[in-house]
Amino acid sequence: MIKRVLRVIIVIIMCMVTLIGCNKMKFDQTTNKNDLLTEKYSISKITELKNRAEGGNMKFSDFKKVFDVQCVRKTHQGYYVVLLLDDGGNAFAFFDEDNLLNRVIVSHRFKSKVEFQSQVIEQMPKSEVLYFDPNAVFIPVSAVEMTAHIVQEGVFIVKYSNLSDYQILDDPVVTSIQFVDNASLSTNEDLIIKNEIPFIFELDKTSP
Repeated sequence: MIKRVLRVIIVIIMCMVTLIGCNKMKFDQTTNKNDLLTEKYSISKITELKNRAEGGNMKFSDFKKVFDVQCVRKTHQGYYVVLLLDDGGNAFAFFDEDNLLNRVIVSHRFKSKVEFQSQVIEQMPKSEVLYFDPNAVFIPVSAVEMTAHIVQEGVFIVKYSNLSDYQILDDPVVTSIQFVDNASLSTNEDLIIKNEIPFIFELDKTSP
């Protein structure tokens, strides 16, 4: 009887270890992603992944069943996995500290700070900003309409207004543009900038 109980306990422990292992991420902070990534995925596959992220029901253990995890980075927000697309671009799958997928971003090349500053200016319609950067992150602040834009050197925070000369605009215009460099993102006093804007290491934004 005692031996049987011990066997049951051992089986339970082994199952728990297996489950924990499925969700554990082994990360690499220094190797160039291009030296790690070999498996390629279609954009349709990434679109499915985006839908799962929006549904908020995909754990890392489920992710590993579908995707070959070859490049993982650890950040102050959790982790992200870099995937290679069959057209040469990359998908970034972001997981929180509970290993739950919460966002997917696709990029073929992150714009530089200079490129963004030369294109996005005050009074520019929001629709044109989003056309310039389809990966804009919508910041959840009710009082002011804002978007965040990831560039190689950091992040731009763009604020909008739907009023001009006391007229309500269908397409809000840019009222201010703030730049936050990479080094300041993880320690920023503004918790929205620190926690809500997906963090990507410069290594992964500048390598071709």
